[in-house]
Amino acid sequence: MSGPGRPILAPLDEQQLQSQGLASQNSAEGTRKLHRRRMNRSSDSENEQIPLDVSYSAPDSQSAFATIPTFLISRATLIHVGFTKTRASQLWDLWGQQQEAEAELRREFGDDENDGMGMTFLDFMKSAISRSRDTASSRDQDWIAAMTAWGIQSELQEAMTDPMFDPIRHSQSCAYWVKDTIEMRFAALEQTQKTSEERNALLARGRTADLIERQFRADAQIANARSAAARNAPGHTMLYRGMDEGRAMNLVQDWDSCYLNEMLSMPPSDFSPSRRFFYFSPQRFVAQYYASWVTRRNENIEPRPKPIIIQFSMPNSTLESLSSGTEKLSVYFPDDEWKKLIWYSRRDQPLPTTLTKYHNATLIIGTIARGPDLVLQSLRSWEQVSDNNVLKLGPPRNLATAIQFVFTDDKGGLLLQQNMSSFSKQDFDAREYCEWRRGHRIP
Repeated sequence: MSGPGRPILAPLDEQQLQSQGLASQNSAEGTRKLHRRRMNRSSDSENEQIPLDVSYSAPDSQSAFATIPTFLISRATLIHVGFTKTRASQLWDLWGQQQEAEAELRREFGDDENDGMGMTFLDFMKSAISRSRDTASSRDQDWIAAMTAWGIQSELQEAMTDPMFDPIRHSQSCAYWVKDTIEMRFAALEQTQKTSEERNALLARGRTADLIERQFRADAQIANARSAAARNAPGHTMLYRGMDEGRAMNLVQDWDSCYLNEMLSMPPSDFSPSRRFFYFSPQRFVAQYYASWVTRRNENIEPRPKPIIIQFSMPNSTLESLSSGTEKLSVYFPDDEWKKLIWYSRRDQPLPTTLTKYHNATLIIGTIARGPDLVLQSLRSWEQVSDNNVLKLGPPRNLATAIQFVFTDDKGGLLLQQNMSSFSKQDFDAREYCEWRRGHRIP
Protein backbone atom coordinates (compact mmCIF):
# COMPACT_ATOMS: atom_id res chain seq x y z
CA MET A 1 0.00 0.00 0.00
CA SER A 2 1.19 3.52 -0.77
CA GLY A 3 2.11 5.92 1.99
CA PRO A 4 -0.18 8.67 3.21
CA GLY A 5 1.90 11.54 1.83
CA ARG A 6 2.29 14.87 3.62
CA PRO A 7 0.91 15.35 7.13
CA ILE A 8 -1.63 18.10 7.74
CA LEU A 9 0.65 19.86 10.23
CA ALA A 10 3.97 21.09 8.80
CA PRO A 11 7.12 20.07 10.77
CA LEU A 12 8.07 23.34 12.51
CA ASP A 13 4.44 24.19 13.18
CA GLU A 14 3.79 20.73 14.60
CA GLN A 15 6.80 21.06 16.90
CA GLN A 16 5.68 24.51 18.06
CA LEU A 17 2.07 23.42 18.68
CA GLN A 18 3.14 20.34 20.63
CA SER A 19 5.54 22.38 22.77
CA GLN A 20 2.65 24.73 23.60
CA GLY A 21 0.30 21.84 24.37
CA LEU A 22 -1.94 22.79 21.44
CA ALA A 23 -1.52 19.53 19.49
CA SER A 24 -1.12 15.90 20.49
CA GLN A 25 1.00 13.12 19.04
CA ASN A 26 -0.33 10.91 16.27
CA SER A 27 -2.67 8.20 17.59
CA ALA A 28 -2.99 4.56 16.51
CA GLU A 29 -6.11 5.54 14.53
CA GLY A 30 -4.11 8.01 12.43
CA THR A 31 -5.58 11.06 14.16
CA ARG A 32 -4.42 13.73 16.57
CA LYS A 33 -6.00 16.43 18.72
CA LEU A 34 -5.60 20.04 17.64
CA HIS A 35 -6.75 23.13 19.52
CA ARG A 36 -9.79 24.74 17.89
CA ARG A 37 -8.01 28.11 17.79
CA ARG A 38 -5.36 26.68 15.45
CA MET A 39 -7.56 25.16 12.73
CA ASN A 40 -7.30 27.95 10.14
CA ARG A 41 -6.49 31.63 9.71
CA SER A 42 -9.70 32.89 11.32
CA SER A 43 -10.21 30.28 14.05
CA ASP A 44 -8.17 32.17 16.68
CA SER A 45 -10.48 35.19 16.59
CA GLU A 46 -13.63 33.09 16.15
CA ASN A 47 -12.83 30.93 19.19
CA GLU A 48 -11.12 33.51 21.39
CA GLN A 49 -13.40 32.55 24.30
CA ILE A 50 -11.65 29.15 24.48
CA PRO A 51 -8.55 29.32 26.73
CA LEU A 52 -5.25 28.15 25.30
CA ASP A 53 -4.02 26.63 28.56
CA VAL A 54 -6.38 23.61 28.47
CA SER A 55 -4.60 20.25 28.27
CA TYR A 56 -5.71 17.96 25.43
CA SER A 57 -5.60 15.06 27.91
CA ALA A 58 -7.98 16.75 30.37
CA PRO A 59 -11.46 15.18 30.77
CA ASP A 60 -13.14 18.43 29.66
CA SER A 61 -10.82 19.08 26.69
CA GLN A 62 -13.46 18.31 24.04
CA SER A 63 -14.66 21.91 23.93
CA ALA A 64 -11.11 23.15 23.30
CA PHE A 65 -9.72 20.39 21.06
CA ALA A 66 -10.94 18.56 17.99
CA THR A 67 -9.71 15.30 16.51
CA ILE A 68 -8.35 15.63 12.96
CA PRO A 69 -6.59 13.20 10.59
CA THR A 70 -2.82 13.26 10.90
CA PHE A 71 -2.36 12.83 7.15
CA LEU A 72 -4.51 14.37 4.42
CA ILE A 73 -4.51 11.17 2.37
CA SER A 74 -5.50 8.53 4.90
CA ARG A 75 -8.18 6.19 6.20
CA ALA A 76 -8.90 8.80 8.88
CA THR A 77 -9.73 11.33 6.16
CA LEU A 78 -12.18 8.88 4.57
CA ILE A 79 -13.96 8.73 7.93
CA HIS A 80 -13.74 12.50 8.32
CA VAL A 81 -15.50 13.21 5.00
CA GLY A 82 -18.43 10.96 5.94
CA PHE A 83 -17.74 7.27 5.32
CA THR A 84 -18.31 4.66 8.03
CA LYS A 85 -15.24 3.03 9.56
CA THR A 86 -15.98 -0.24 7.75
CA ARG A 87 -16.40 1.43 4.37
CA ALA A 88 -13.35 3.63 4.98
CA SER A 89 -11.19 0.54 5.57
CA GLN A 90 -12.45 -1.02 2.33
CA LEU A 91 -11.80 2.15 0.35
CA TRP A 92 -8.35 2.65 1.91
CA ASP A 93 -7.34 -0.86 0.83
CA LEU A 94 -8.70 -0.17 -2.66
CA TRP A 95 -6.78 3.11 -2.83
CA GLY A 96 -3.57 1.29 -1.91
CA GLN A 97 -4.14 -1.31 -4.63
CA GLN A 98 -4.80 1.43 -7.17
CA GLN A 99 -1.63 3.31 -6.21
CA GLU A 100 0.44 0.13 -6.51
CA ALA A 101 -1.03 -0.53 -9.97
CA GLU A 102 -0.18 3.02 -11.10
CA ALA A 103 3.34 2.69 -9.69
CA GLU A 104 3.79 -0.52 -11.68
CA LEU A 105 2.71 1.27 -14.86
CA ARG A 106 5.24 4.03 -14.20
CA ARG A 107 7.99 1.47 -13.64
CA GLU A 108 7.10 -0.31 -16.86
CA PHE A 109 6.46 2.63 -19.19
CA GLY A 110 8.14 5.57 -17.47
CA ASP A 111 6.73 8.64 -15.75
CA ASP A 112 6.39 10.66 -18.96
CA GLU A 113 4.04 8.11 -20.53
CA ASN A 114 1.76 8.13 -17.50
CA ASP A 115 1.85 11.79 -16.55
CA GLY A 116 -1.60 12.89 -15.41
CA MET A 117 -3.04 9.36 -15.43
CA GLY A 118 -3.35 9.08 -11.66
CA MET A 119 -6.62 9.80 -9.90
CA THR A 120 -6.54 12.34 -7.09
CA PHE A 121 -7.62 11.22 -3.63
CA LEU A 122 -10.62 13.56 -3.78
CA ASP A 123 -11.76 12.12 -7.11
CA PHE A 124 -11.24 8.63 -5.72
CA MET A 125 -13.49 9.37 -2.74
CA LYS A 126 -16.20 10.85 -4.96
CA SER A 127 -16.01 7.87 -7.31
CA ALA A 128 -17.20 5.68 -4.42
CA ILE A 129 -20.60 7.40 -4.73
CA SER A 130 -21.87 5.34 -7.66
CA ARG A 131 -24.40 6.81 -10.08
CA SER A 132 -26.25 3.50 -10.27
CA ARG A 133 -27.44 3.99 -6.68
CA ASP A 134 -28.38 7.63 -7.13
CA THR A 135 -31.90 8.87 -6.46
CA ALA A 136 -33.90 12.05 -6.94
CA SER A 137 -36.86 10.66 -5.03
CA SER A 138 -38.92 12.87 -2.73
CA ARG A 139 -38.97 10.04 -0.16
CA ASP A 140 -36.38 10.19 2.61
CA GLN A 141 -36.16 6.40 2.82
CA ASP A 142 -34.88 6.25 -0.77
CA TRP A 143 -32.12 8.73 0.06
CA ILE A 144 -31.23 6.83 3.24
CA ALA A 145 -31.09 3.54 1.32
CA ALA A 146 -28.72 5.05 -1.25
CA MET A 147 -26.44 6.58 1.40
CA THR A 148 -26.39 3.34 3.40
CA ALA A 149 -25.34 1.45 0.27
CA TRP A 150 -22.51 3.94 -0.25
CA GLY A 151 -21.35 3.49 3.36
CA ILE A 152 -22.24 6.99 4.57
CA GLN A 153 -22.38 7.64 8.32
CA SER A 154 -25.85 7.83 9.90
CA GLU A 155 -25.15 11.30 11.33
CA LEU A 156 -24.63 12.71 7.84
CA GLN A 157 -27.70 10.84 6.60
CA GLU A 158 -29.78 12.55 9.28
CA ALA A 159 -28.45 15.98 8.30
CA MET A 160 -29.07 15.33 4.62
CA THR A 161 -32.72 14.48 5.22
CA ASP A 162 -33.50 17.40 7.55
CA PRO A 163 -36.94 18.57 6.29
CA MET A 164 -36.00 22.21 6.90
CA PHE A 165 -33.72 21.97 3.85
CA ASP A 166 -36.04 20.04 1.53
CA PRO A 167 -36.42 22.95 -0.93
CA ILE A 168 -32.70 23.13 -1.59
CA ARG A 169 -31.97 19.41 -1.12
CA HIS A 170 -34.43 18.43 -3.84
CA SER A 171 -32.85 20.87 -6.26
CA GLN A 172 -30.19 18.19 -6.88
CA SER A 173 -29.84 14.43 -6.51
CA CYS A 174 -28.62 12.46 -3.50
CA ALA A 175 -25.24 11.67 -5.11
CA TYR A 176 -24.71 15.34 -5.96
CA TRP A 177 -25.10 16.47 -2.34
CA VAL A 178 -23.02 13.61 -0.88
CA LYS A 179 -20.17 14.43 -3.27
CA ASP A 180 -20.59 18.12 -2.48
CA THR A 181 -20.22 17.35 1.23
CA ILE A 182 -17.11 15.23 0.63
CA GLU A 183 -15.58 18.08 -1.40
CA MET A 184 -16.18 20.74 1.24
CA ARG A 185 -14.95 18.59 4.14
CA PHE A 186 -11.79 17.73 2.25
CA ALA A 187 -11.30 21.40 1.34
CA ALA A 188 -11.55 22.31 5.04
CA LEU A 189 -8.74 19.84 5.81
CA GLU A 190 -6.68 21.36 2.99
CA GLN A 191 -7.32 24.78 4.52
CA THR A 192 -5.97 23.56 7.88
CA GLN A 193 -2.93 22.16 6.09
CA LYS A 194 -2.37 25.43 4.21
CA THR A 195 -2.66 27.47 7.42
CA SER A 196 -0.11 25.21 9.10
CA GLU A 197 2.26 25.66 6.16
CA GLU A 198 1.87 29.45 6.46
CA ARG A 199 2.71 29.33 10.17
CA ASN A 200 5.60 27.00 9.36
CA ALA A 201 7.05 29.47 6.84
CA LEU A 202 6.75 32.36 9.30
CA LEU A 203 8.39 30.33 12.06
CA ALA A 204 11.24 29.48 9.68
CA ARG A 205 11.79 33.23 9.23
CA GLY A 206 11.95 33.73 12.99
CA ARG A 207 8.43 35.03 13.61
CA THR A 208 6.89 34.22 17.00
CA ALA A 209 3.60 32.38 17.38
CA ASP A 210 1.99 35.47 18.94
CA LEU A 211 2.92 37.70 15.99
CA ILE A 212 1.61 35.11 13.53
CA GLU A 213 -1.82 34.96 15.16
CA ARG A 214 -1.96 38.77 15.33
CA GLN A 215 -1.35 38.92 11.58
CA PHE A 216 -4.14 36.39 10.92
CA ARG A 217 -6.52 38.44 13.10
CA ALA A 218 -5.67 41.63 11.18
CA ASP A 219 -6.40 39.89 7.87
CA ALA A 220 -9.82 38.82 9.17
CA GLN A 221 -10.63 42.40 10.23
CA ILE A 222 -9.74 43.72 6.76
CA ALA A 223 -12.05 41.14 5.16
CA ASN A 224 -14.92 42.16 7.45
CA ALA A 225 -14.39 45.84 6.60
CA ARG A 226 -14.55 45.08 2.90
CA SER A 227 -17.75 43.14 3.44
CA ALA A 228 -19.41 46.12 5.16
CA ALA A 229 -18.24 48.51 2.44
CA ALA A 230 -19.76 46.32 -0.26
CA ARG A 231 -23.16 46.20 1.43
CA ASN A 232 -23.29 49.99 1.65
CA ALA A 233 -22.34 50.84 -1.95
CA PRO A 234 -24.96 53.28 -3.38
CA GLY A 235 -25.96 53.07 -7.04
CA HIS A 236 -24.94 49.43 -7.23
CA THR A 237 -26.65 46.05 -7.39
CA MET A 238 -25.36 43.55 -4.86
CA LEU A 239 -24.92 39.95 -5.99
CA TYR A 240 -24.39 36.98 -3.68
CA ARG A 241 -23.36 33.37 -3.54
CA GLY A 242 -23.40 31.13 -0.47
CA MET A 243 -20.75 28.42 -0.18
CA ASP A 244 -17.99 27.05 2.05
CA GLU A 245 -14.77 28.97 2.64
CA GLY A 246 -12.46 26.04 1.91
CA ARG A 247 -13.47 25.92 -1.74
CA ALA A 248 -13.79 29.70 -1.91
CA MET A 249 -10.09 30.02 -1.04
CA ASN A 250 -9.40 28.49 -4.46
CA LEU A 251 -11.32 31.41 -6.00
CA VAL A 252 -9.76 34.33 -4.17
CA GLN A 253 -6.19 35.05 -3.14
CA ASP A 254 -6.09 37.27 -0.05
CA TRP A 255 -9.47 38.67 -1.18
CA ASP A 256 -7.62 41.06 -3.50
CA SER A 257 -8.02 39.30 -6.84
CA CYS A 258 -10.81 37.03 -7.97
CA TYR A 259 -10.14 34.07 -10.25
CA LEU A 260 -13.51 34.17 -11.97
CA ASN A 261 -12.98 31.11 -14.14
CA GLU A 262 -13.02 28.98 -11.00
CA MET A 263 -16.62 30.10 -10.40
CA LEU A 264 -17.98 28.87 -13.73
CA SER A 265 -20.82 26.34 -13.61
CA MET A 266 -20.51 23.52 -16.08
CA PRO A 267 -23.30 22.68 -18.57
CA PRO A 268 -26.01 21.59 -18.80
CA SER A 269 -27.57 24.20 -16.52
CA ASP A 270 -30.77 26.20 -16.28
CA PHE A 271 -30.23 28.45 -19.28
CA SER A 272 -27.96 26.48 -21.59
CA PRO A 273 -27.23 22.89 -22.62
CA SER A 274 -23.68 23.72 -23.66
CA ARG A 275 -22.39 27.05 -22.31
CA ARG A 276 -20.59 27.73 -19.07
CA PHE A 277 -22.12 30.44 -16.90
CA PHE A 278 -21.45 32.48 -13.78
CA TYR A 279 -24.45 32.21 -11.43
CA PHE A 280 -25.23 34.70 -8.65
CA SER A 281 -28.37 35.91 -6.91
CA PRO A 282 -29.46 39.47 -6.07
CA GLN A 283 -31.35 38.01 -3.10
CA ARG A 284 -29.21 37.62 -0.03
CA PHE A 285 -31.66 35.11 1.48
CA VAL A 286 -30.81 32.68 -1.34
CA ALA A 287 -27.13 32.81 -0.37
CA GLN A 288 -28.13 32.48 3.31
CA TYR A 289 -30.04 29.30 2.51
CA TYR A 290 -27.02 27.74 0.82
CA ALA A 291 -24.73 28.86 3.66
CA SER A 292 -27.13 27.33 6.20
CA TRP A 293 -27.12 24.09 4.21
CA VAL A 294 -23.33 24.04 4.52
CA THR A 295 -23.64 24.47 8.29
CA ARG A 296 -26.30 21.79 8.76
CA ARG A 297 -24.28 19.08 7.01
CA ASN A 298 -21.14 19.78 9.06
CA GLU A 299 -22.32 20.60 12.56
CA ASN A 300 -20.28 17.99 14.42
CA ILE A 301 -16.90 17.83 12.68
CA GLU A 302 -13.66 19.83 12.87
CA PRO A 303 -12.14 21.39 10.97
CA ARG A 304 -15.69 22.39 10.10
CA PRO A 305 -16.34 23.69 6.58
CA LYS A 306 -16.97 27.36 7.23
CA PRO A 307 -20.08 28.82 5.56
CA ILE A 308 -19.58 32.19 3.92
CA ILE A 309 -21.44 34.51 1.61
CA ILE A 310 -19.40 35.78 -1.33
CA GLN A 311 -20.64 39.17 -2.41
CA PHE A 312 -19.76 41.97 -4.79
CA SER A 313 -21.42 44.99 -6.35
CA MET A 314 -22.11 45.89 -9.97
CA PRO A 315 -22.81 49.52 -11.00
CA ASN A 316 -26.44 49.95 -12.00
CA SER A 317 -25.27 52.13 -14.89
CA THR A 318 -23.28 49.19 -16.29
CA LEU A 319 -26.24 46.81 -16.08
CA GLU A 320 -28.58 49.40 -17.60
CA SER A 321 -26.19 50.07 -20.49
CA LEU A 322 -26.65 46.54 -21.84
CA SER A 323 -29.04 46.39 -24.79
CA SER A 324 -32.32 44.88 -23.63
CA GLY A 325 -33.44 41.94 -25.75
CA THR A 326 -29.98 41.11 -27.08
CA GLU A 327 -27.18 41.67 -24.54
CA LYS A 328 -29.50 41.53 -21.52
CA LEU A 329 -32.45 39.13 -21.38
CA SER A 330 -35.05 38.40 -18.72
CA VAL A 331 -37.06 35.19 -18.50
CA TYR A 332 -39.32 34.14 -15.63
CA PHE A 333 -41.76 31.41 -14.70
CA PRO A 334 -44.60 30.94 -15.73
CA ASP A 335 -43.65 32.22 -19.20
CA ASP A 336 -43.61 29.43 -21.78
CA GLU A 337 -40.19 30.64 -22.91
CA TRP A 338 -38.76 29.95 -19.44
CA LYS A 339 -40.28 26.46 -19.45
CA LYS A 340 -38.84 25.74 -22.90
CA LEU A 341 -35.41 27.11 -21.99
CA ILE A 342 -35.26 25.00 -18.83
CA TRP A 343 -36.54 21.87 -20.58
CA TYR A 344 -34.12 22.00 -23.52
CA SER A 345 -31.14 23.10 -21.44
CA ARG A 346 -31.42 20.63 -18.58
CA ARG A 347 -32.12 17.77 -21.01
CA ASP A 348 -28.87 18.69 -22.81
CA GLN A 349 -30.67 19.23 -26.11
CA PRO A 350 -29.83 21.89 -28.74
CA LEU A 351 -31.84 25.07 -28.32
CA PRO A 352 -34.43 25.77 -31.04
CA THR A 353 -33.96 28.90 -33.15
CA THR A 354 -36.38 30.89 -31.00
CA LEU A 355 -34.13 30.38 -27.96
CA THR A 356 -30.64 30.86 -29.45
CA LYS A 357 -30.68 34.49 -28.29
CA TYR A 358 -29.96 33.16 -24.79
CA HIS A 359 -26.83 31.48 -26.11
CA ASN A 360 -25.55 34.83 -27.39
CA ALA A 361 -26.54 37.08 -24.47
CA THR A 362 -24.16 38.68 -21.99
CA LEU A 363 -26.52 38.61 -19.00
CA ILE A 364 -29.68 36.59 -18.34
CA ILE A 365 -31.89 37.42 -15.37
CA GLY A 366 -34.52 34.89 -14.44
CA THR A 367 -36.16 32.35 -12.18
CA ILE A 368 -34.00 29.58 -10.70
CA ALA A 369 -35.20 26.10 -11.60
CA ARG A 370 -35.68 23.42 -8.96
CA GLY A 371 -35.05 19.74 -9.52
CA PRO A 372 -32.05 17.57 -10.42
CA ASP A 373 -31.32 16.64 -14.01
CA LEU A 374 -32.76 13.17 -13.35
CA VAL A 375 -36.20 14.72 -12.77
CA LEU A 376 -36.18 17.36 -15.50
CA GLN A 377 -34.85 14.89 -18.06
CA SER A 378 -37.79 12.60 -17.33
CA LEU A 379 -40.32 15.22 -18.49
CA ARG A 380 -41.64 14.33 -21.95
CA SER A 381 -42.46 17.90 -22.96
CA TRP A 382 -41.67 21.47 -21.92
CA GLU A 383 -45.36 21.80 -21.15
CA GLN A 384 -44.82 19.48 -18.17
CA VAL A 385 -42.50 22.02 -16.54
CA SER A 386 -44.56 23.39 -13.66
CA ASP A 387 -44.52 25.35 -10.44
CA ASN A 388 -42.91 22.28 -8.84
CA ASN A 389 -39.81 23.03 -10.92
CA VAL A 390 -39.38 26.54 -9.48
CA LEU A 391 -36.96 27.10 -6.59
CA LYS A 392 -38.77 28.82 -3.72
CA LEU A 393 -36.96 29.59 -0.50
CA GLY A 394 -37.75 31.27 2.78
CA PRO A 395 -39.86 30.67 5.88
CA PRO A 396 -42.49 27.93 5.31
CA ARG A 397 -45.41 30.37 5.19
CA ASN A 398 -43.54 33.07 3.27
CA LEU A 399 -41.71 31.37 0.42
CA ALA A 400 -40.24 33.60 -2.29
CA THR A 401 -39.24 32.68 -5.83
CA ALA A 402 -35.45 32.60 -6.19
CA ILE A 403 -33.90 34.80 -8.88
CA GLN A 404 -30.50 34.49 -10.56
CA PHE A 405 -28.18 36.75 -12.52
CA VAL A 406 -26.44 34.58 -15.11
CA PHE A 407 -23.35 35.91 -16.89
CA THR A 408 -22.00 34.08 -19.95
CA ASP A 409 -18.45 32.80 -19.77
CA ASP A 410 -16.94 35.16 -22.35
CA LYS A 411 -18.73 38.50 -22.64
CA GLY A 412 -20.35 38.16 -19.24
CA GLY A 413 -17.08 37.19 -17.61
CA LEU A 414 -15.36 40.21 -19.15
CA LEU A 415 -18.17 42.46 -17.92
CA LEU A 416 -17.73 41.12 -14.40
CA GLN A 417 -13.95 41.40 -14.47
CA GLN A 418 -14.06 45.02 -15.62
CA ASN A 419 -16.93 46.29 -13.46
CA MET A 420 -17.35 44.23 -10.28
CA SER A 421 -16.19 45.96 -7.11
CA SER A 422 -15.99 45.37 -3.36
CA PHE A 423 -15.53 41.64 -3.91
CA SER A 424 -15.49 40.13 -0.43
CA LYS A 425 -16.73 37.39 1.82
CA GLN A 426 -19.01 37.64 4.81
CA ASP A 427 -18.81 35.03 7.53
CA PHE A 428 -22.10 33.23 8.16
CA ASP A 429 -21.57 32.55 11.85
CA ALA A 430 -23.38 30.46 14.46
CA ARG A 431 -25.49 33.41 15.60
CA GLU A 432 -26.79 34.09 12.10
CA TYR A 433 -27.41 30.38 11.53
CA CYS A 434 -29.45 30.11 14.75
CA GLU A 435 -31.49 33.14 13.71
CA TRP A 436 -32.02 31.58 10.29
CA ARG A 437 -33.26 28.31 11.82
CA ARG A 438 -35.67 30.14 14.11
CA GLY A 439 -37.16 31.91 11.11
CA HIS A 440 -37.47 28.70 9.07
CA ARG A 441 -39.06 26.36 11.58
CA ILE A 442 -41.61 24.01 10.08
CA PRO A 443 -45.04 24.56 11.71
